[in-house]
Amino acid sequence: MKSMKKDEKLQKSFSEYFDGVKPPAVDTSVAKRIISEKKKKSRLIKVLVSFGSVFACLVIIAVGIMIHINNTKMIFYEEGALRVESVFYSAVKEQCGAVADPLENLEYSDNAHIDYSMYFENDRLCYIRAEITVLNEYGREDVILYAEVTDGRHTSEKFKKYYELESKGSLSGTNYIYSKEYVGGEWVASAYMLTDSVKIFIDAQSPNSKSLEKYLYLFA
Repeated sequence: MKSMKKDEKLQKSFSEYFDGVKPPAVDTSVAKRIISEKKKKSRLIKVLVSFGSVFACLVIIAVGIMIHINNTKMIFYEEGALRVESVFYSAVKEQCGAVADPLENLEYSDNAHIDYSMYFENDRLCYIRAEITVLNEYGREDVILYAEVTDGRHTSEKFKKYYELESKGSLSGTNYIYSKEYVGGEWVASAYMLTDSVKIFIDAQSPNSKSLEKYLYLFA
């Protein structure tokens, strides 16, 4: 009963105040505090909802990119129909700077050796193979790198396995898919990365757990 009377008194005071009769005769600090807290909670909820929407959009974009990497419909050409040429770095640079330029430091490094091959369908360059051996503080790194320069849909049959890799990563905003396992004291890894210019396929074997990422980073 006492609480009801108090509520009625508070309601009457507020009515008179908003009607311009007179200021409330009761202490309104509690009510003001409650209203202020409600406004703060409302603003917080709006901020959280906005942040959630932005985050959801970013997730959708990232998933869409990875789906594109995995599910682009490929047209496979036969490996046996290709002509193979063993070449020097200068020929690679002349044919495809997008492949040669990232490998330039390795090419002229004292602790690295690279053998190059180019694969042609008639006179059209399909992909470049670089067999890389590096000796560093970790030990020996053996890397086979393929750089395919055909359009986005045509690809060699030998690259089918790379499109089925499941783990996902990103370097400098460029996405890739990969596999990695520790076998006999070394890391054995494979990856596929789609860049603006070429498709990169890598097989790496090294005591260094970050060897795969090091070579992907050259093209990212």
